Amino acid sequence: MTLEEFCMSIGRIKLSTAQKAVAILWFFDQQEHGVKKTHLELSKIIRANHIGSPNPPDLRERIPKTGCVYRRAGSFWIREDKKDVVRDWINEALVGMPQSVPLDEQFLPEQIYNSTRGYINQVGLQLNGAYLHGYFDCAAVMIRRMVETLIIESYEKLKRESEIKDSNDNYLMLSGLVDKSVSPRGLSVGRDSKKALKEIKRRGDHSAHNRRYIAKKTDLDSIKDGLRLCVEDLMHIADLYK
Repeated sequence: MTLEEFCMSIGRIKLSTAQKAVAILWFFDQQEHGVKKTHLELSKIIRANHIGSPNPPDLRERIPKTGCVYRRAGSFWIREDKKDVVRDWINEALVGMPQSVPLDEQFLPEQIYNSTRGYINQVGLQLNGAYLHGYFDCAAVMIRRMVETLIIESYEKLKRESEIKDSNDNYLMLSGLVDKSVSPRGLSVGRDSKKALKEIKRRGDHSAHNRRYIAKKTDLDSIKDGLRLCVEDLMHIADLYK
């Protein structure tokens, strides 16, 4: 979960501005233990994410009154014995939100997709989460969705989207998208990416359409490297790295 997603979530529940500031400290502590922030930094984050309009001097005085932080030299950080208290405040906001997967357990490294667009980030999070928890058919379908999305983004960036639409002006299904992309007049992806796209389509079709097929970890592991190659190729063509 990104900071922006976290702020959006806590913005939907009833918290005081000071509690929101402490919740943001909690979020940073989950990323790196003991992170410190000033009241000015926290105020800026709250404003930037449109979840409040705090008065900085007032916020500086109210944050300690929550009883959940340490304070030193103008900085605040979460008390170890209060992390569960803060987690209880925001539990409602976190229900149903996909959580980040540890780096060493990610099927598709999040640094490839998390600075692009929100909906692509969500697909990546769900893909990695499904793989981590052993829902391999779900992961295969999310792989399929990631590839479909990036092919369409690529053609739209090149202003060639008419090439991947049917007679009713609807985008083709994955099979048609891949066939168009790997054709001689398709996208400028590498040879290995073209090979990976064909295999991804085959695996994704099995999980999405064959009622007797149950994907296994080894099925996904066989396309892991190829997926990374073609995703990065398509990201560059679609100019999503900015």
